[in-house]
Amino acid sequence: LASNCSLTKEQLEARIELLRGKKEAEERAKEEESSEDEADTALVKMKERFDEVVEKYDLRDGDAAAEVADWLTSGEWIMTTKRVAQRWKMEYEDAEAFIRWIAKGLEFKAQNAEAAAQASAASPALDSAEV
Repeated sequence: LASNCSLTKEQLEARIELLRGKKEAEERAKEEESSEDEADTALVKMKERFDEVVEKYDLRDGDAAAEVADWLTSGEWIMTTKRVAQRWKMEYEDAEAFIRWIAKGLEFKAQNAEAAAQASAASPALDSAEV
């Protein structure tokens, strides 16, 4: 076999190492894509579950959104699963799903605010005299 091959042993080993590196990079990319898909699927399921709870307890047309917003912004109440379950007479699991989606929304809001602040800080600023 070696007599028919035009590559030296060192060249062959280097070629094998290069191919291994490419294969590992492809596998890492697939794993990252797969974990993103799993995260997206989990978000979709979380939102569907939230929608089921909203529908089940008829929270879409009522004052629930305003009341939740008041709870979150007033600082007077800590929004717990138990309090939500009591307030809207929900099963504990439903209250947990309800809160979990709200918490995820707040997490996204914080991430977006942070990203916007970073982008703003990185943007060039004009002096007021130049405007």
